[in-house]
Amino acid sequence: MKRLCKFVCLLLLIALTMVGCQKSEFDGSRASNDEQFILDYDVLNCEKEHNLKLEKGMKLDVEIVNQSGRIDVKVVGTTGNVLYKGDNASSNSFVLTAQTTDTYKISVKGKDAKGRISFKRRL
Repeated sequence: MKRLCKFVCLLLLIALTMVGCQKSEFDGSRASNDEQFILDYDVLNCEKEHNLKLEKGMKLDVEIVNQSGRIDVKVVGTTGNVLYKGDNASSNSFVLTAQTTDTYKISVKGKDAKGRISFKRRL
């Protein structure tokens, strides 16, 4: 009986230790609608996505602030048209111009990342 009790206690201790060691996936805020996609995060260890419809010639203001970690960013249309791809993107501000009218999927994937990223459609 003592052995069983020790074994159960050991299992509980291991389980609690494993739960405490898991990394947080996302700690931050997200704002997304038909006009913008904004992530502000202290922790990003996952992928966040949002779709924006852009007409041909429409501009998309992009701001990346990467304080730490790694972020990969993609903006891809439904037809596979890559508007932007940045692996291990660094802090930068730039403007993208839609070459075709399409719904573009914005994907931001982080690993131990801290920072802010915004995509704002120009009206």
